[in-house]
Amino acid sequence: MYTASYAADELKRWKAEGIVRADLIRRLEKLCLGWPYVFGAAGEMCTPAKRQSYAGNRLDHAEAIRGACPVLSNEQPACDGCKWVDTRIFDCRGFTRWLLSQVGVPLFGGTVTAQWEYGPNWVVKGDIQDMPRGLVCCVFRPSHTGMYTGDGWVRHCGGRKGQVVEEQLPGSPKWERFGIPAGLYTDQELREAGIIVDASKNIPTIRRGAEGDLVEELQAILNAKYGAELDVDGSFGKATEMAVRAFQKAHGLTADGIVGPKTWKALGVDHFAGVSKMIQDGTSAPDAIQIVPDREESLQGAEMVAVPLADWQAIRAGIMAAYHVLQNYD
Repeated sequence: MYTASYAADELKRWKAEGIVRADLIRRLEKLCLGWPYVFGAAGEMCTPAKRQSYAGNRLDHAEAIRGACPVLSNEQPACDGCKWVDTRIFDCRGFTRWLLSQVGVPLFGGTVTAQWEYGPNWVVKGDIQDMPRGLVCCVFRPSHTGMYTGDGWVRHCGGRKGQVVEEQLPGSPKWERFGIPAGLYTDQELREAGIIVDASKNIPTIRRGAEGDLVEELQAILNAKYGAELDVDGSFGKATEMAVRAFQKAHGLTADGIVGPKTWKALGVDHFAGVSKMIQDGTSAPDAIQIVPDREESLQGAEMVAVPLADWQAIRAGIMAAYHVLQNYD
């Protein structure tokens, strides 16, 4: 079983190599196999104190939570030797939410049912027989959810083993429904997979606590078009929330600081192009990536460009800011 420290290091390395979101999910969830189940948890580090806090808040699950911990069950005085040292804890909906959060894709809903029913979570959803077999999706069965990897396997947290496990489709009991998270794939990637949807649905709802490329884009738009002075750092904190609330109030929207379809539309964003695919170039200078144009039509006569990773965030923020200024230039 892999440790959380190892998984974090690997994820950082894969991101630096430019691995796309869906493939990051595929790789990361394999490293989570064997990590423990705790009802209500969503990726916190496994410690007796954290388990105790969930046991105290979930009295109907308290016995199981404490019983699975050698310290809380008084089997040993400390965590030394426990198989779950340096792992993370989840329940089923916390596992899928945590996985997606690691690639900057939000998934809202405190229960399995709430996740499924919250429309902005999904660019498309439906019955399992209609699921595109090659794409990463969330899958559902009564009171349970997991992550389908696109290769016939589902990884999920729970069951008799009380940990992250894997099983092949159709599953037992059978998985019944699927949802493709909004923002996990670019519009172009969805088209290539034969999925034609309203592009406006592929824009995730984001709020305070969100991180990633979509937050960077939001910050760049607010700076360039509306005079905000935000750090374009991809972290949706207090300053970004205040800027969003001010924008919403000025445009007659509910000033809740949550950037959903109406706020994105008011910001002038009606689709999610996503991050350009970044491919590690073995012949380039060290610490460089190649940026491939995201839209098919933009490939005409275009060349791939090697860009130092250290400069990429600043370059990308500048490009986005200039783009959004030009979009509204009369």
